[in-house]
Amino acid sequence: MKDADFSLFLNDIAPDDADRALNIHQLLLDHHCELSLKAAANGQVASYKDASSGAVVANLVSRKTGPRVRIYADNAQSYLPQIEALPENLKKSIVKAPNCKQLADPPSCNAKCKKGYVFVLGGETYKKCRYNCFLLPLSAASLPYIKTLLTSELRARAIA
Repeated sequence: MKDADFSLFLNDIAPDDADRALNIHQLLLDHHCELSLKAAANGQVASYKDASSGAVVANLVSRKTGPRVRIYADNAQSYLPQIEALPENLKKSIVKAPNCKQLADPPSCNAKCKKGYVFVLGGETYKKCRYNCFLLPLSAASLPYIKTLLTSELRARAIA
């Protein structure tokens, strides 16, 4: 999908959030991720796939409370120090995410659902859902941290 189509996503978010969304968008395009947009209940979802593997790296999601970035942190174990260094509000968002049903009780979850993440944060082990664990609010304060996590994930996937 061409860059011009990203305007559909930008139309769904507040003008104050557009520069931050464009910053994330450009970071992912610079790392050879392919963009696709899908309509969702709350607006457009911009999805970025690794061009070589086809695996989704991240989504930009429009929410009433503002845009969010969903990082598919498949390699989170390789950058736990960056996760530990997150500000408390972002750590709280991660800790509040639902637990992974696939890890806890596989029959209670959709068989097609991929398993979530197991990681240690603040000395405690978490087993979180991959779709909500790293769904972080995109704000001026969170932007540098989100970019660090995304860059770390891209490097771990050898996309960088």
